[in-house]
This record gives sequence, structure tokens and C-alpha cells, in this order.
Amino acid sequence: MHLVKRTFTEIPSDGTNDQIHVRPQPLSAYQNLPAYVLLGDPGAGKTTTFEQEANREDAFYVTARDLITFEDRPEWHDKTLFIDGLDEIRAGSLDARTPFDAIRARLDKLGRPRFRLSCREADWFSAADQERLKSVSPNGQVTILHLDPLNEENILEILEHNPRVQDAEEFWKQANKRGLDELLTNPQILDMLVNAVADDNWPDSRKQTFELACQTIIREHNQEHIDATRTEPVDENQQLNAAGFLCAVQLIAGNAGYALSRDMVNTEYPELNNAVFVNMKLLNEAARTKLFKAPVEGRITPVHRHVAEYLAARYLAERIEYASLPIGRIIALISGEDGVVVAELR
Repeated sequence: MHLVKRTFTEIPSDGTNDQIHVRPQPLSAYQNLPAYVLLGDPGAGKTTTFEQEANREDAFYVTARDLITFEDRPEWHDKTLFIDGLDEIRAGSLDARTPFDAIRARLDKLGRPRFRLSCREADWFSAADQERLKSVSPNGQVTILHLDPLNEENILEILEHNPRVQDAEEFWKQANKRGLDELLTNPQILDMLVNAVADDNWPDSRKQTFELACQTIIREHNQEHIDATRTEPVDENQQLNAAGFLCAVQLIAGNAGYALSRDMVNTEYPELNNAVFVNMKLLNEAARTKLFKAPVEGRITPVHRHVAEYLAARYLAERIEYASLPIGRIIALISGEDGVVVAELR
């Protein structure tokens, strides 16, 4: 994929996650920091960013797995270490603190060098991780950065350099027309959708478009995550149903999303583990797919409101057809006191 200039936003250290007054910057603005953590959604471009930034004489790129697996390597010394993929070694681990502590131990043994660490936002334990990481930072401080989504200029530039797109502007218009514009802000989803509608062969109906989009988005492309969490072939329909359950509960309850840990719970974000589903492991896996994003640390929301509406309707329709869920019960849940379906759920 064609590389474009990305921006990054610093997450305030006061625990508010308030990024409203924080100005996005190029990563070069943080080049002199002793230590920072780069957070982003799956497929956002964290690995590409680290590989680019580490291409300097005083820097070295290493995966988190290699850092804690191999013995001390000479090339790790006197370098700024770009440690990629904390989430990859946490995936499938019985205790997510164990691989994280192994990274801290390695950094301590190396004499606490300058470092950068990447992680999926859903696998970052917010203030707890940040506080523990400070003990191995060169100056006792760790800055948290968020990789910003692609903007319209980035998207059009990428589309113009993709040989499978005949007309970048037309592709952008078609995506907007179908309500998929926000999905294109993720580089990996953008690339997958381009491949899914090769030569601008868009589906005929809105339903077909969203089914294609959801089936495309839910696929895991990181082999480390696949190896760590899968013991048998993935049933994508079951994963879409689990995601649909989460979306249906969220929309009907009027919540903003879900909290991944108890300390991030509030009235808008109930704890994910309190959801009652037939397969909680499947539910947690679905919550960590690209169908959901983490607007703030420790909390997730559907990647797009239209995607949430489609998945919720898809799940409820299947329950009606195959589990004999009474339609009247659903209508009662999504209707106001006047018996009319509320506008947000129509």
C-alpha cells in the first residue's frame, strides 16, 4: 500500500482521555521523547509506522515477542528500541501481565534505553500499564500517543496509487453513498474493501454492501493473533452474530459502547464482561475485531453507527427466524411510550 503522512495525538496524562484541545502532530514531534507508547486500532498502521521510524542509525525495530524470547543481542544496545506488538504476546496469555513484565525486565536489563512500544488499544491496560512502564523509562516518564485515522486527503492519495481503483474520486463517492466513508479511515480496511469491490464492482443493495463490508472487516490478518487465539477454524458467521448481539444491546440500551475493565465503567460504558451471551470467549474475541474501535483507552464502540445498526438488525432477524424470538418483544424494546419505534432505532 502507498504510504502517506500520518498524524498522532497525545493522550493527556490526567486520566481524562480528553483529546479535544490536543493538536495532532507528525511523529517527528515526539522524536526526542525518552519513551512513548503508540496505541491504535487493528490495521491502523502501527507496524508500518514503527518500521519507518526505526530506519535510522540510532534506532532498531524489534517485535515484542523477539525481545522477550531471545537472549541479549548486541544490536539492541545504545539504540532507541521500537518494540512492536505488545498485544500480540498478550493474546492467548492466561495472565496479560506476564508478557508485559517480561518486556519491562528486558528493558531494565538493557540499562533502560529509550524505547517506543506499540499496542492495540483494546489490549492496553490504561493507567496501570503506563505506571508500571515508568519504572523502566530513562526519565521515569511515558507518553501515550494515539495513531489518528486516515483523513480524506490520505484516503484519496492511497486510492490514486492503487492499480485496482479506476477512479479514486468515484470510489470515494460510492463509499460515501453507501455509508462506508468512515470505514475507509483504517488503512487495512480500506485495502480490504478495495480488493472486495475490485474494479469498482459494488454490490447492488445496501444490505449486500454491509454484509460484504462486515465479512471483510471481521477477518483477522495478524498471524500472531491467529496463532495465539485460535484452536479451531473460525466461524465468521458466529463472530458476526456475537458482534451483532453487542450492537443490539448497546443500541437498545442507548449506551455509547462497552468498558473492557471495571475501572473504565460509567453510565455510558457498561462492562463488557457483564453481558450475558452463550459463548463469552466468542463475545470477547468479537469485541477485539476491527468491527469495534477504541475511541478512548479501555473502552470500545462499533467502528461505525451504520455498521452497528446493520449487525444488530442481522442478529435480531436471525433470532426471530431460527430461535422463534417474538417480534412483539423486540418492538416493545425499541419503541417509546407511544408505541412508535424511537427514531434512533428505525
